[in-house]
Amino acid sequence: MLSNKHYLVVFDAWRPYEVQLELYRRLKEELQAKRILNIEKELSLYVDTPSKDAMKPSNHLTGGAIDLTIATKEVHLNMGTCFDDFSEGSRTDAYENMTDLNDEELLIRENRRMLKRIMENAGFANYSEEWWHYDYGNQNWAKSVGKHMAFYRGVLKLKDHIKV
Repeated sequence: MLSNKHYLVVFDAWRPYEVQLELYRRLKEELQAKRILNIEKELSLYVDTPSKDAMKPSNHLTGGAIDLTIATKEVHLNMGTCFDDFSEGSRTDAYENMTDLNDEELLIRENRRMLKRIMENAGFANYSEEWWHYDYGNQNWAKSVGKHMAFYRGVLKLKDHIKV
């Protein structure tokens, strides 16, 4: 539970197709520059494939995905990595699997646990590759909580529905 000294800070929520496409392109270029062999697999861990199909949308296009953290008035709590750091350290359970944690690592583990507990108690499901990403009502949420289908579809801008 958040104290009255802590706040949820939203980094990202609903994301238009164009933004999703740009994030996808940028990460793909970074992976190509690093000469990653299986680029598509690596991309799929961190960025949904852009889609204008309202029945098969990327998670942020539904409005059911949120990227967030916890902060005080002065600072974001230490979560061990930055938001959108695409590394093994970004896994929600990264500090759960470590042994001989120092004081800072123990604090990071507790901060991640607190965020996860708050969000899951509110009905959200965490995407395990990213400590900051939670879903509700979209296809990832449905899959993780055992629902047969999502109740959010893609939310497109009006111009995406108009045929020219």
